[in-house]
Amino acid sequence: MTIKPSLTNSVTPKILGAGLVCLDIIKDFDSISYLNGGSCGNVTAALSFMGWNSSVITKRYEGTAGRIINENLVNSEVSQIAVGKKTIEAPMIIEELISKKGIYLKHKFLMTCAECGQDLPKVSLFDKQSITMVLEKSKEFDILYTDRSSPGISLLKEFFNKNNNWTVYEPNSARNIKAFMKNSLNSKIVKFSADKISFKVAEKLRSNADESATVLIVHTNGENGLQFCYRKKNNKISNWVHLNPQPVLKLVDTTGAGDWCTTGLINVLVGNNRKSKKWLSKNEVISALQYGQALAAISCSFIGAQGLIYADSKKYSNNLLNIIKRSRKKEIKPAHIPRQSSYQLCRTCLREKKTIKTLKIG
Repeated sequence: MTIKPSLTNSVTPKILGAGLVCLDIIKDFDSISYLNGGSCGNVTAALSFMGWNSSVITKRYEGTAGRIINENLVNSEVSQIAVGKKTIEAPMIIEELISKKGIYLKHKFLMTCAECGQDLPKVSLFDKQSITMVLEKSKEFDILYTDRSSPGISLLKEFFNKNNNWTVYEPNSARNIKAFMKNSLNSKIVKFSADKISFKVAEKLRSNADESATVLIVHTNGENGLQFCYRKKNNKISNWVHLNPQPVLKLVDTTGAGDWCTTGLINVLVGNNRKSKKWLSKNEVISALQYGQALAAISCSFIGAQGLIYADSKKYSNNLLNIIKRSRKKEIKPAHIPRQSSYQLCRTCLREKKTIKTLKIG
């Protein structure tokens, strides 16, 4: 069954992202591709692909990687709001695909470049001062998406909650339980995966959510589907409800499937309810999540979290892409990668190679 969203408001919805936007260096056998990544980067780009007005807050990036990120944002029609006085190295992650006899097995993420040995730059989050500069502009957005927490992001979330707008938080860990609980309970929608956060922690969040701002908690578990709980009309948080996964027609890469599930959830739930709701019905949550699961299954047929965005619609003109409605008339292309003719640049991470001094003994 094909699940389609039915937007009740003809005005294009607007999303603002604040969190991890990075250069995703994808190593597939002998080939390397450079797409944007990070959950924040993926969700905002995916919603833009589906016709939303998307913007993302970033630092001011420099270097080849920064130029590629900026160009990919332009190509995917995601508006960039750069903050901070200084330019910094753009964050990067290397995704290495692992297969056997050409069949996908898994992927792993690397934070060190195997070619030049340098640690890859990590994300630099926002302080209150940098976010204060964009608060006024934030009034125009329907929803805030975050996958990280910082004093600046917390300020932004408070601003959205105060204006009765949606806030979605997708934490990548719960190493600090106290901070995880606080940031989650201040968000309208919280979503996380079982390989990052256990069900025990998820249940603790559910049991503490009655007196919070949270109306929906989603706990995904890959091929085992997902479970969710929601705020009912009586203001109580429901018990867990399980949903089976949607079938994957052709498994190529599971990277970013969870981000596409989030995209579908937002597209339907927030698309039909521009102002945040105080409670939800079970059926509307199921409808939104099943659409998200369908997008997640489709995304697994492409390499990289944003591979679906750059897919050739003529090549995949069957039901694979017809489920997604796009307003664009042209194909989206990734950033142009400059020829790496200089021996001083690493062929993988595109950074200047560092000279390693060795200590001679004797």
